[in-house]
Amino acid sequence: MQRHYGMLQSPASTLKTICSGFQTNKNNWSQGQNKNKAEYSDNTIPEALNAQLIKVRDLYKINKRIFDNPPKVTFISYTIPRLDSTSSDFRLFHILKILLKNNCKIDFLYCTRLWNDSKYAKVFEGNMNFKYLPLNLQNYVKFVTDKIPQYIWITELWRMNYVKFITTLVGELKASCPSSKIIVDTIDFHYKEFHRKYEVTGDPDDLERANEFLENEKILYRKANCIVVISEEEKKDIQGKIMGIKKIEVVPNIHEIPYDTRPYDKRRNICFVGNFGNKHNVDAVTYFIENVFHLILGKNPGVEFHVLGYSGDRYKKHFESYNVKVIGGLKYLEEALTYYKLFVCPMTYGAGMKGKIGGAIAAGVPVVTTSIGAEGFPIRDGEECFIADSPTEFAEKCNQCLSDPVLWYNFSVKARLMVAENLSPSAVAKKIRKVLS
Repeated sequence: MQRHYGMLQSPASTLKTICSGFQTNKNNWSQGQNKNKAEYSDNTIPEALNAQLIKVRDLYKINKRIFDNPPKVTFISYTIPRLDSTSSDFRLFHILKILLKNNCKIDFLYCTRLWNDSKYAKVFEGNMNFKYLPLNLQNYVKFVTDKIPQYIWITELWRMNYVKFITTLVGELKASCPSSKIIVDTIDFHYKEFHRKYEVTGDPDDLERANEFLENEKILYRKANCIVVISEEEKKDIQGKIMGIKKIEVVPNIHEIPYDTRPYDKRRNICFVGNFGNKHNVDAVTYFIENVFHLILGKNPGVEFHVLGYSGDRYKKHFESYNVKVIGGLKYLEEALTYYKLFVCPMTYGAGMKGKIGGAIAAGVPVVTTSIGAEGFPIRDGEECFIADSPTEFAEKCNQCLSDPVLWYNFSVKARLMVAENLSPSAVAKKIRKVLS
């Protein structure tokens, strides 16, 4: 993961496009970091940053023990978590792995089958009980009451029909399993996402969708014993809009941060990663191409902008030009990102934490983002990244990152340390313990 965003193996030609003259051999591609570690280790980092970088090595390890008595947990989700699909899937995958490492007994109930479910179930090596069950209130209540879990963790609430079903189910479970505590993992505050979209589009359908989500979220969140959100911003937004919630805890995205990564002079070009089944990613790339990229080309005429991610090929004709390449999905996305000099996140609406930014930081790529893209991360403009909301400022800050190696290394190292301190498995394991307590 990155693993994120439905990364499928891409043809060798797309790898050559990314490498642009660095490594084009496919075997080297998958082994690149180990083979060339000496080439881009500590000695490429300015001396003043070495002490910060050294801290990264020990901060992403999972705590061996976070529970005195590991709880029994039933997860209810729309699908099996696909660690190479979306940032929310990646986050759920890591939450499950943390709980399994702490000897928790987990049943995972899901309502939608996909053709490669067995592939993703195998990742957990038989340590979890996966159960496919189509949406039926009586069957779900029976399954959970038979298991008698201490906690029922509900997630992946993206679809309105599923949200409505879960809202009814939670009421039934509270009556049938009074000893089980119900956790609702929001991932995003969906009212906020669609209302922001309405503010951009002015489309009444977006406003109607936002209000429909809000009415259901009000009922569901008030019924739960605990609400889990992905950031402090989401927590404040929900508390400001919905009264009567018992408890809210923050469990952010989770990222493992490598100590070594490729240096400034071994990288080139700009990239964006997204699942293009989500309209906000399509609109972000369109905004960047139409309003920002030509300003960058004025000072960096040779730079290319690469669009990576699931379903990106659907927009090839819409996006591509001489300097814009649609790469699509990649199996080796983590390695691919280490070849880029800059990552941009020009999102104009959306909600929650943007997993794409965490993945870029993990690969050592400096980030230029909008304020909306930066939400959820403890990052500061000019310290760990650049944040800009106007096209002119966005382009100027991109050009600085492309041309200033000192600035580039500062962002690369400081952002990795920030993620290791706040979003590593070790840091997030402590937050999960607060939820299951």
